[in-house]
Amino acid sequence: MSEISPPISITLEISESLEFNGVVCNEYLGQFMYDSDEDLLLLEFFDLCLCGACNNPPPSHILVEDDYFNYFIVDEYYHYEIISDSSGNYSELILYSEPGFELHYNNTPLSLSDFNFRPFITFPNPVTSTLNIQPTMSNLEKIFVYSPSGKLLIEMPFKEQIDVSHLTPGIYFIEISSPEGKSVQKFVKQ
Repeated sequence: MSEISPPISITLEISESLEFNGVVCNEYLGQFMYDSDEDLLLLEFFDLCLCGACNNPPPSHILVEDDYFNYFIVDEYYHYEIISDSSGNYSELILYSEPGFELHYNNTPLSLSDFNFRPFITFPNPVTSTLNIQPTMSNLEKIFVYSPSGKLLIEMPFKEQIDVSHLTPGIYFIEISSPEGKSVQKFVKQ
């Protein structure tokens, strides 16, 4: 964070087993578990090492670390998004929990073959009227919206916005097809 004096660089590296480690001023490590039913990450373990990696940190560093480390709560579920660049390489990881606090990691070395790569991102979630769809790859073809019971409610060619104002409040699933296959995400209609 360059606005902190002296500047610090926050890192996060996640292995295929979903163990992670990084540095703010001090080192930290932890373990996520992937919940495939909910498509969420569960934080199983988190620990930080106040082992002198940052001797006599200035107050601004302590405040950043306190805010950063307080974000990681054991047994908390985290939403995630993985964004790729035009070459298909992972370029950004976003972790967020309720009520919407987000952590962004750019150019993070990711090796997440166990994850289903997301060819699109939906927002806002929860949504009241217009659901935005940001493609992270080309060739998206069709949109399908399903009720929790699996009833098809919307079928249309791919667009970057869809009107969901007519849906009753609740949980829905959006599926988008491409030549590479299908991807499904959950969204909440308020």
